[in-house]
Amino acid sequence: MGLFEKIFRRGTEGTDIEVAFGLKQISNITREQALEIPAVSAAVNFIAGTIASLPIRLYNSNDKVQKAAEITEDNRLYLLNEESGDTLNPTEIKRAVIRDMLLDGTGYMHIERSGNEVSALRYVRDSAVSVEKNSDAIYKTLRMLVDGRVYNPWDFVILSRNSVDGGKGVSILAENPTLLTSSYMLLQLEKAMSRRGGNKKGFLRTEHRVDELAMKDIREAWRRLYSNNGDGMMILQNGLDFKESSSTAVEMQLNQNKVTNAEQIAMLFGLSPDVLSGRAADDRTYINSIRTAVLPVVSAFEMALNRALLLEKEKHSKYFVIDTSELLKADILTRYQAYQIGLAANFLQPDEIRFKENLAPLGLDFIKLGLNDVLYDPKTRQIYTPNTDSHAKIDDAGLQNGGEGDIIAEKRYNDKHDEKGRFARKDGGSATGTGSLKMSRAEIKKVSSEISTNYSRYAGKKNCVHYSLWRNEYYQYRFINNGFADYDFIKKVKS
Repeated sequence: MGLFEKIFRRGTEGTDIEVAFGLKQISNITREQALEIPAVSAAVNFIAGTIASLPIRLYNSNDKVQKAAEITEDNRLYLLNEESGDTLNPTEIKRAVIRDMLLDGTGYMHIERSGNEVSALRYVRDSAVSVEKNSDAIYKTLRMLVDGRVYNPWDFVILSRNSVDGGKGVSILAENPTLLTSSYMLLQLEKAMSRRGGNKKGFLRTEHRVDELAMKDIREAWRRLYSNNGDGMMILQNGLDFKESSSTAVEMQLNQNKVTNAEQIAMLFGLSPDVLSGRAADDRTYINSIRTAVLPVVSAFEMALNRALLLEKEKHSKYFVIDTSELLKADILTRYQAYQIGLAANFLQPDEIRFKENLAPLGLDFIKLGLNDVLYDPKTRQIYTPNTDSHAKIDDAGLQNGGEGDIIAEKRYNDKHDEKGRFARKDGGSATGTGSLKMSRAEIKKVSSEISTNYSRYAGKKNCVHYSLWRNEYYQYRFINNGFADYDFIKKVKS
């Protein structure tokens, strides 16, 4: 049997430690007891306080232009950010709701309506809400009872944790009773041990036998010595000697276990122990804790707000967002490097960056483009080169000139020379000119490209025939093969 198994061995009257120090036995830890554990209190306050301080925004999405516009004039925003209509302000309500969700499983805000308008948001303690549900596992229905009055689920903003019915959630206390109870009992043990005051621990020894009456006096004097209201003095007589004892392995292991429990509790909430203790929490550790502990609660809270506060006709276009941009800001060097990348890639503009940094705009309403970039419009299939102020169009025959002042992004042709600079033959044409044969330069390029692609068919042959589709009609092209990419077209017949 291990050391802690011996210490915390439970009998009919409790564990050995509970019996020795008179600790009260507990089976399920309560909310108040859990908050006495420093790690639990710190984790709950970190998550609830962080989210409660964030502003809530409302947006209207436009699918046609794929853009969301922020709505600033809405009474629901005023209730969520400025004045709730309750005795608690919005920050206090949000903090209380999130604390209830973590410690009790569910947090509630009652929605007071005047017609379709929300007139107030009021906090309701989880312990004051009873939920009645039907027995149908598929078609679930709920009704809420508060102080004997019946309400519907849509009368509340319900923030639940690991709920299976939508009315009540499962708290961290209910999911992890063993760890939290053990941590609480360690605190109680520490409290019981501290009652002895700051006197050193030890034992009395004597070489003579002590009678019962003297033993009784010694016990009473020992009790007064280690009591909080004692005088801290004890007279040793009859050869009694005090022998100081060092910290036992049990006590040292209890301290180590308390630290380990604190780290495990932080992990329950998705937090790094360094963030709670403040020992060595850098920006990366902090942001990772925000992502694992805060953002899941933020997402659940946003979903609860959208479900309860939006009208049915609004749910397809409007949505609430808890603004977490300030939380995820990195250090100044990392942020500025990210802004530099955004400016270079042209998806951020100077005034957009200044807005993010709470700086006044400079009025720079332009988009910076580099002259070295070639712009392509996939709808019109037009190519524009800023460096030369020229256009070109891509069609089935390749690149074509687009108009006055434009260029053709291919090799130039003329009717006197072939592409190697040689004079074209008079009786026919070449790959760069056809003489009397009526073939446009685009047609020459297309057919020549097809021949070169399949040149294995024509290699070693002088007089060749090639079939190709041009302008939605099939033609037979006769040509003289002078070598790869050197063809004299001599005849074109519709097939």
